[in-house]
Amino acid sequence: DAVAASLTARNIDYRLGRYQQSYDRLMANRNEVVAVDDKYLYAYWFYQRGCASRELGRKVPALADLHTSLTMFRQIRSFPNIKDCYEEISITYQQMERYDSAFHYLQLFQHLNDSIYTSDKDSRIAEMETQFNMAEKDRQLLQNKILMDEQVAIAKEQDARQVYFIIALCVLLLIV
Repeated sequence: DAVAASLTARNIDYRLGRYQQSYDRLMANRNEVVAVDDKYLYAYWFYQRGCASRELGRKVPALADLHTSLTMFRQIRSFPNIKDCYEEISITYQQMERYDSAFHYLQLFQHLNDSIYTSDKDSRIAEMETQFNMAEKDRQLLQNKILMDEQVAIAKEQDARQVYFIIALCVLLLIV
């Protein structure tokens, strides 16, 4: 938890434009990140260092770190992070004026972004269909229960009529 909090603080430094501070603190925390033995945190450490390096003008080391984080995120199948890596690699290539590579990673970013969006949308649709089907079944069960209750009431009423008829018949036979 302390390592994750430290990475979050470095991310805040980066977002506030304190790139050198973010980079220096990431370097100071590297051994702690490695010691945790969490592939996600280590991949995220490379991602953050790559972004900070790029902003400090160190484009080649930035690409190396971003590609390392991309490889690690692929290994753990962290698709939102893979998408972010594609975007940052594209930005880095664009700043290096390597537009063909920038375009390639931008396409990968857009494709994965669309896939994630479609997957999320499909999941939400499936969830809504399930909720609708459950509500429909509940409604049908309630209707069946009401129908059965009505049939039971009718049967009891018929039974009562038959009992009254038999009593009336017995009374009539007694009188005659």
